[in-house]
Amino acid sequence: MPDGAALIRPTECVTVGRICLMALRLSGLRSALLWVGYA
Repeated sequence: MPDGAALIRPTECVTVGRICLMALRLSGLRSALLWVGYA
């Protein structure tokens, strides 16, 4: 693990977390639409 990883700002972690959550929501919507389409 590089020392730079320990210097990550909390705000950056929050923004990354938000992006991950949005991606999960989008993927969830896509999977739901696919299931509805197949059903």
